[in-house]
Amino acid sequence: MPDQFGALQRWTYRVKQRDQTAPSARIHQKGIAGGVEKQRLVACQSQTTVRLVGAPQDCGMLRWLDELASTEDDNRATSADNAVSVLTYHGAKGLEWPVVVLTSLDATARSSLWGVRARTVGSFDPQQPLANRFVHCWLKTWGRRSKPQAALNAEASVTGQSMQDEALAENKRLLYVGLTRARDMNIAVSFVRLRGPGRAWVGEIQSADALLFGDSGAVALTGNRQLSRQTRSWSKDDCAVEPPAKASEDCHWFTPRSRAQAKPLWHRPSSASGGIFKVVETDAVGVRLSLAGKPDMTALGSALHLCIARAAVLGSVPAPDVERILKTWAVADSIDKDAVCAQVEAFLAWIAKRWPGCPVHLEAPIEANGPNGTRIRGRIDLLVEEPNGWVLLDHKSNPGGAARDEDLAAKHGPQIESYGHALLSATGKPMSQGWLYLPVAARAVRLSCVPSSPPGSAQQKHEETQEWM
Repeated sequence: MPDQFGALQRWTYRVKQRDQTAPSARIHQKGIAGGVEKQRLVACQSQTTVRLVGAPQDCGMLRWLDELASTEDDNRATSADNAVSVLTYHGAKGLEWPVVVLTSLDATARSSLWGVRARTVGSFDPQQPLANRFVHCWLKTWGRRSKPQAALNAEASVTGQSMQDEALAENKRLLYVGLTRARDMNIAVSFVRLRGPGRAWVGEIQSADALLFGDSGAVALTGNRQLSRQTRSWSKDDCAVEPPAKASEDCHWFTPRSRAQAKPLWHRPSSASGGIFKVVETDAVGVRLSLAGKPDMTALGSALHLCIARAAVLGSVPAPDVERILKTWAVADSIDKDAVCAQVEAFLAWIAKRWPGCPVHLEAPIEANGPNGTRIRGRIDLLVEEPNGWVLLDHKSNPGGAARDEDLAAKHGPQIESYGHALLSATGKPMSQGWLYLPVAARAVRLSCVPSSPPGSAQQKHEETQEWM
């Protein structure tokens, strides 16, 4: 709540002295014919100036909240479970229950024509919120007697009709509040007398009576939706009979289920796991790079990654650029720059020979919906665009020999598969091949996913149709 406390500290309450010629409040009173003559009373403000300077303090508000809690004087305190809350329609605003019982549906809209209320003449001006504001007060002089003709004329006037329309609109909004407090079931209770049912409030909304109090059965709504309605009536004699005792039972509206652990919304392919992958092809690329000492393999991988991207963009391998990149990543003493240039040239030549004429995309950012409701976000090292699919190459700095290729497939296969799902979702074209390029080990390894479904099943046949999987 820091923002709220900050706003409170900036508030300063002042009641400033106004010009005596400007009335601070207007009391309009129109008398009833034969009783009180028409008059307008203008109440001017007094000469007293009330001045309260200073901002409320955080500690004061916290003490006030603590006092409410200690005295249990919080009107919005949440009731305990398995309890019945009895509230007014206004008091139920913003709250929700599984079942709501609606009563007093015979109450009609009451105009505040004969009450005291603040009114505004014309449109509201936010720069002068008190401009054209006055206190409306038409005196009710007839007490419990029947309304005189003058009162009926006043209610039929433009002001009377306007305030009645306002009351009707407010009544409709209040009924909407009551009807939308239930999560599962609304119970609308009314009574029937000789002159008809007591549903005047519901009758203020067109067709609402037939919807709420119709016969039992399914009710068709717009948008191909339905609701279930059950109607039951009790006579006066039925209500006088004591209901039979009911055995205690646990009440719940939904079958309890174990809580499912939600997956994170954002998914990075590098963190993917699961699946069974194997090596289906290995191809030599260039000459193995010799390493001096024990370099940081993560930094070396980043440096080689940048060298490949730089060379692919420029179409050549500038030795000064390679040397600068190696020095930036502090691996220039661990690997020969000329050997790196030769390896990058061999890699680009291998791509051109293997997929001649196909466009190559470097450092391709991708974001797409995943198969399990997650959102895949990542950056693909290199993509070769074939007419019917994508060839994905992911660079790894692992220096291991061919004997460790199966371990690399198990470790990085889920990442390649995740990128394949994103490519299909984003472009509509599947990933036809997935490769790991190992510049230090001087080879490229093609991976495939082993079907996990039972042989001969429909899912297994679907998996076999995926070229790379």
